[in-house]
Amino acid sequence: MNQNSKTVYGAVGGLIGRLYPEVLYAQPHPVTSCPVQECLQKAQPVQREGPHHRWGGVYSFHAFPVMNRQGQLERVVYYEKDVTEVRKLDQRLQLTERLKALGTLAAGIAHEIRNPLATINFNAQLLQRELPLTGAQSQMFSDVLIEVKKIDHIVQQVLSFARPRKPQFLPNQLNDVVRYCHDLAKVHMRKASIEVVLDLDEELPAFIMDFNQISQVIMNLIINAVDAMGDGGRLTLETRLERDLAAAVLTVSDTGPGILATDVSRIFDPFFTRKPDGTGLGLSISRQILDKHGAFIELNSAPGIGCRFQVVFPLRSDSDAVQERTVES
Repeated sequence: MNQNSKTVYGAVGGLIGRLYPEVLYAQPHPVTSCPVQECLQKAQPVQREGPHHRWGGVYSFHAFPVMNRQGQLERVVYYEKDVTEVRKLDQRLQLTERLKALGTLAAGIAHEIRNPLATINFNAQLLQRELPLTGAQSQMFSDVLIEVKKIDHIVQQVLSFARPRKPQFLPNQLNDVVRYCHDLAKVHMRKASIEVVLDLDEELPAFIMDFNQISQVIMNLIINAVDAMGDGGRLTLETRLERDLAAAVLTVSDTGPGILATDVSRIFDPFFTRKPDGTGLGLSISRQILDKHGAFIELNSAPGIGCRFQVVFPLRSDSDAVQERTVES
């Protein structure tokens, strides 16, 4: 066993002489998908990827047969590697490519809608002023103008998603952005009877960001949380410095009903929303902003308990090496 395996699975003195399933799986028998068992039976290399039986996450598992001079299986070398962060990065990159393609399409559609919409708006206002209308007819024209404004607002959001403005990168303090957003949302939260907990790490260093764009991200998370809780609940805004990750982390958590398991993989998709009057662009635009900042957002949701968004702002570009473990069986 290499040094990392000793650290993870226990002191060598306590492992020597034990069956490998007891060490790897904390049980007397191998799991159904055990690569070591398959390698022992077939004497062929085995590669598999999936959740770790004990630690969770996503792992890459390898088992290699070692043959003696007579061609008989002598031992199996087992190797596992935590690829959780790599797979998350792959997912983020795939989503970014999808958003780029969708953004190009959305921009074209938005422009096509905008021109006839302006004509409808102008003509409706003109007719409302010039025609002798009854009370009911005047109300219908007012309703048309209100709905036109709603459509125009959606078109503006689509254009913001498709062609966001370039961020103005300047040194800023994340805690200042959080306090600013908290002050902006105070009235909204007070009306909804929301208790707010601010837990800000004062040791956070200033780093380069666009104050207004990051404010937009945080405000979107706050408003979504307040809307999800309805009447009453607790919203927690937390910042902390993760020295091991060399990152500043913002956590926005609520005590609402959480997100449906079927929706978790879709919440960052453009135009997906459960709100009756929502456009489904808030989180998509937020993720796009964070991509431009080299940051990323993750979700942890427990239905019936609450929702927790975590935004990670790396403070350096180089990443820590991924730890690997090797065991011989």
